[in-house]
Amino acid sequence: MYKVILVDDEYLTRDAISRNTPWKDVDFTLVGTAENGKAAIALIEEAEPDLILTDICMPVLDGIGLAAYVHEHHPDIMVVIISGYDDFDYAKQAMSYEVADYILKPITSTELVEELEKIHKKLDAASKKRGQLEKIQQEYQKNMPILRNHFLSRLLEGNYPGGDVLARLEYFGLTVPPSARTAGVSPERPAPARR
Repeated sequence: MYKVILVDDEYLTRDAISRNTPWKDVDFTLVGTAENGKAAIALIEEAEPDLILTDICMPVLDGIGLAAYVHEHHPDIMVVIISGYDDFDYAKQAMSYEVADYILKPITSTELVEELEKIHKKLDAASKKRGQLEKIQQEYQKNMPILRNHFLSRLLEGNYPGGDVLARLEYFGLTVPPSARTAGVSPERPAPARR
């Protein structure tokens, strides 16, 4: 179940959306509400939501400022702006912070459920992609000793192309002793191995 935070400075709006949305039916749970972006940031750090539904015009910190914060500090959290302002500049700013959607008020419960279903699919896709990337990284780390040995074999045989030997050594956590550098081994291309 995905976690969602609702941010709106109007109590009646927050209350109506909180009570009238069948969160569990669309596999979401409302973990908190906030009356402005600043309060939402504290809630984000505590609740670690997957989705933020936010108004734009709020005191202290508005929805655009909140979207900017999330974009910079929590890029995996999706943001949907629900606004009464049909203003291209607001929408353009919101898109620059990669908000998932920009919806105009008033929004019905049915429309919000449809939006949550769309967001759920996006969250599923993002989660699947993260899982695949983690699996690739784990496999890569598991194969790191083999890659390091292959690199060293090619280096010792003189079959490694020059240009990035020192960078590769650093990458594999290996260092070149100063004596090897003064012995005529070029950092760009190693001396061929003696047979």
